[in-house]
Amino acid sequence: MAGIQEGNVVPQNERLFESRSNPQIPNNVGGFEYKLDDMKHLHRFLIIGSDRTHYAIRKELEIENKNTIKRLIRENNGAEVVKTIKEISKSRRNVRQDALLFAFAVCARSNDTSTKRAAYAALSDVCRIPTHLFMFINYCEEVSSEEPSDTTEEREAGTTGWGRAHKRAIQSWYTKFEQTPEILARLIRKYGKGDKWKHKDVIRLCHAKTDDNVMKFIFSYIIKGYQKSMTEFYQIILEASDEEKAKLENIRDLITVYDDASRCQNVQQLCHMIREHKLAWEHCNQTLIKNRDVWHNLLPHMPIEALVRNLSRMTKYGLLTENSEDEQMVLDKIRSINIPCDPNSSQELHGGPLSVDEEMEDEHPWGMGMSCKNYLHPLKLLTAWQAYKTGHSERRDSQWTPNQKVVDALEEAFYKAYSVIERTNKTFYLAVNTSVSTKTCMYDSSITHSMAAAAMLMLFARTEENCIIKSFGGERVEDLGILRTDKLEHVEQKIRNANHPRVNDCAQPIKDAIEMQNTNIDVFVYYTDSETCGGNVHPYEALIQYRKHSGNSEVRLVVCAMNATDLTLADQEDPLVLDIVGVDANTPWVISEFAKGHI
Repeated sequence: MAGIQEGNVVPQNERLFESRSNPQIPNNVGGFEYKLDDMKHLHRFLIIGSDRTHYAIRKELEIENKNTIKRLIRENNGAEVVKTIKEISKSRRNVRQDALLFAFAVCARSNDTSTKRAAYAALSDVCRIPTHLFMFINYCEEVSSEEPSDTTEEREAGTTGWGRAHKRAIQSWYTKFEQTPEILARLIRKYGKGDKWKHKDVIRLCHAKTDDNVMKFIFSYIIKGYQKSMTEFYQIILEASDEEKAKLENIRDLITVYDDASRCQNVQQLCHMIREHKLAWEHCNQTLIKNRDVWHNLLPHMPIEALVRNLSRMTKYGLLTENSEDEQMVLDKIRSINIPCDPNSSQELHGGPLSVDEEMEDEHPWGMGMSCKNYLHPLKLLTAWQAYKTGHSERRDSQWTPNQKVVDALEEAFYKAYSVIERTNKTFYLAVNTSVSTKTCMYDSSITHSMAAAAMLMLFARTEENCIIKSFGGERVEDLGILRTDKLEHVEQKIRNANHPRVNDCAQPIKDAIEMQNTNIDVFVYYTDSETCGGNVHPYEALIQYRKHSGNSEVRLVVCAMNATDLTLADQEDPLVLDIVGVDANTPWVISEFAKGHI
């Protein structure tokens, strides 16, 4: 049987000594691998974040990634870092905001003037809602307290991070709403606080000032509350122009509605206010929020992400009964998620005008030059689907009976989120690492590395004609037997049933292809944490041997990272090697285009 040629092969626990500009470095398990390019490492961190892996804890990953950002800034790439953060945030390719806003704060607190200026200029693009703004402020204070700035401005501000540039940027975040004050009025009531922050504290600390009388009234309301701001309203309106008077009265009426809704004790009156003013559940009196009629009236204008987050609540409170109007409305909304459309088309996918909340979000640009409305990241859909179908909360302190039609609709929406790719007619060898490390959680307690990998395997099994799908990380590779008709739970169970002893040999799949005498593989795709140490040959050297074995020098390798370390299996100087983030919404399309040689 053919195998890896003996001779000059170097085991994985020894460094390859070829003359390269990208030498190997030690990994976390005693092996040696290539160091990932800093910008690619940044992409991993922004999209995946720093949740714990089997080999590295969160704090270590945060420090490692912070150092990567600082190194990029020192090398005069700060503006590019900010541009990358802005692009990923606006396209919503990241699953959560934590890592992205942490990286953004590192840029904003940088001593590099151009980086700092670029970061603060992008504040409104990255922090689209107050929740993001509060998180950013928290991270800025954390970064400043750990490493005080050397600038005079920041020394004057102590270690709080509230220097002049910071104050101006935060003030600008609020005053940008001068042309659309009704949006700000809605946001400050919907997102009233986050972590330790309230709008009142932020406005005071940034010393927000404005010559606009409408904004003066809103700031008065934020700082002094409803009663006192209404007293000041009459003084402000005396100084206002006729045009401002109309705007002031409109904002006063809106604020009155939001304040009344938060204190309303009558269900029918609250429902009337919800219908008339398209209120969000956060605007409502929280003592009435368990009422079925309240949610029935919230549902028609509820944004997609709020809908999937609150499915369990609505079911628990009596909505979504079989063949009900509520059920049909929810099914229609779920089926509208992630429908691609031509950005030049005026066709509405919502079936109506956007709500104020939806207008605050951007269209998600798909990789193929398309865009979509009602965008939701696939992993958020996966989380909603998995959480809803269980029928109970994680702590089991809340229970509901799932509506099976809704469960099925969430499942189909999840598959659809990854389905906008065309068949390549290439032969793929898809390899998922089923060692202990892939069992760790990557988004929350319900989503594991193996579940995310299962989703990717399913997609290619359903799309491509020629796929070899195997697991590695045990004593041998195993055919997972994944079928085109398999559902996610079946695929994940097959992964879990695979041989799991930790061998940590990431060369196994390529060695397997050589031993099988298979010369037809065009692309190897790995889903792994890249931690390797136990093999007799480095994965990249095995790839070189497979190219010789198959007679195809164009065989490609894609490494889908399932965590945010700076390690990779392959030599970055090889143009036929692609490192990519395994949970990026664009991953399937990028792999497809790479396989076809288009990128």
